[in-house]
Amino acid sequence: STNALNTSGLVGQWSFDGKQTVWTSSTAATTLDTSGQGNTGTLTNMSQSTSPVVGKIGQALTFDGTDDFVNMGNVNSFERTDQFSYGGWVYWTSDVAGGILAKMDASGGTPTYRGYDVILVNSADAVSPNSAKVHMINTWSTNAMAVLTPTNSMSRNVWKHVFVTYDGSSNVSGIKIYINGVSQTLTTQFNALSATIVNTVNLRIGGRYSGVSTVNAPFPGRIDDVRVYNRVLSTAEIADLYTMGTATVNASTNALNTNGLVGQWSLDGKQTVWTSSSAATTLDTSGNNNTGTLTNMSQSTSVTPGKIGQALSFDGSNDYVNIPDAASLRVGSPNFTFAAWIKPGTVSGCGLDSGPNCIVFNKENSYEWAISNTNKISWAIRNTSPGWAWANSGLTALSGEWTHFVITYNGSNIITYKNGGASTNSQAGNGNVDNTTYQNALRIGARNAPGAATSFFPGSIDDARIYNRALSAGEVATLYNAGR
Repeated sequence: STNALNTSGLVGQWSFDGKQTVWTSSTAATTLDTSGQGNTGTLTNMSQSTSPVVGKIGQALTFDGTDDFVNMGNVNSFERTDQFSYGGWVYWTSDVAGGILAKMDASGGTPTYRGYDVILVNSADAVSPNSAKVHMINTWSTNAMAVLTPTNSMSRNVWKHVFVTYDGSSNVSGIKIYINGVSQTLTTQFNALSATIVNTVNLRIGGRYSGVSTVNAPFPGRIDDVRVYNRVLSTAEIADLYTMGTATVNASTNALNTNGLVGQWSLDGKQTVWTSSSAATTLDTSGNNNTGTLTNMSQSTSVTPGKIGQALSFDGSNDYVNIPDAASLRVGSPNFTFAAWIKPGTVSGCGLDSGPNCIVFNKENSYEWAISNTNKISWAIRNTSPGWAWANSGLTALSGEWTHFVITYNGSNIITYKNGGASTNSQAGNGNVDNTTYQNALRIGARNAPGAATSFFPGSIDDARIYNRALSAGEVATLYNAGR
């Protein structure tokens, strides 16, 4: 959810990505501040099973509109004479007013509603229905500023980027609200701020403070990549932030280990393009154009938070991604590397350790790797030795946990790596992979068996890669660490 754009003056950033959001139990988690300021957020009234969702950029959090919020503590306290900017991506799901970001006293506090916020107001608002609203308040409403974007500038069930800048003038003319990178024409509700807006309550995402474990104006929907700056961002900088969330970039990968990369399927939202609720393709970001077609998958159930960004969830019944045969995928002359993050579900329906198992990758009669019904990882390649036969790596992938596996072959030795470390029972191999006799399509999540797909993978797969060379142990460790 983050990148190097616009870090000058950045004093708070919460991407909510998997690497930054650490669960210590099914209902307890913290989310890291990637600005470097250490303003860690505590997830409150949220659940590991329901709160992490696919975001606009990587992973987001979904808020139930009842009692969910993220608490950052008493940080990012600005005065009415300070310059600052704040906002993020929102996906509003209900016709209910809700706070995106707020450092504001509770109603009935002393004084009432002191602080600042940005909220969405619903269709019942008397001033500007379905809009974004900013408050800067000493005492509501006698010593306060409040402005709103145009009626119906905010809509539900769509991602929108909402960002606020304030120049410290204590006048509404110094407030700008941007939606999707465009500065909005604002309606003024109040313009009479002449005293402090500083308070001692906690900064919150997903609503305003109303008590230690309660929330005022709880937000209904998803929030992603929230940022706070101690300066006024320019129009161009805000456009950059918006574009970062809309451009075709790969949130699941980085520039590491691109030498010899012939196929890479991050399965992120930017690369996985749905043309209907059940039809999609996923792009190959290696540059070799090995686009995959999602088969028997659904936009509502197959898209899931990944280890790095977005992943795909396979039902173990008939789901797979089909990638047509191409010269770039005929690896193993003699070298190759296969890599992916996998999170198996229930594997009891998979085959024995000796195969056939539930497939992660399969290019039938050339190469494949899979998981067995005892959670063991195995592989097969068609070469001189061991020939087209399953070999058990001795490594396991626990159900319900993300694990990174890499399999390398250099023409004489096959090594399987788990979470950056090599297996102790590496197997000897000999000869090139036979890519001539059979030139079948590559599949992720199923076997390309003659006549029909079989051996379906149950679980999630993320950042799948194929190289035409054997990565070194150091490169494998680097690849693993990129997703930790």
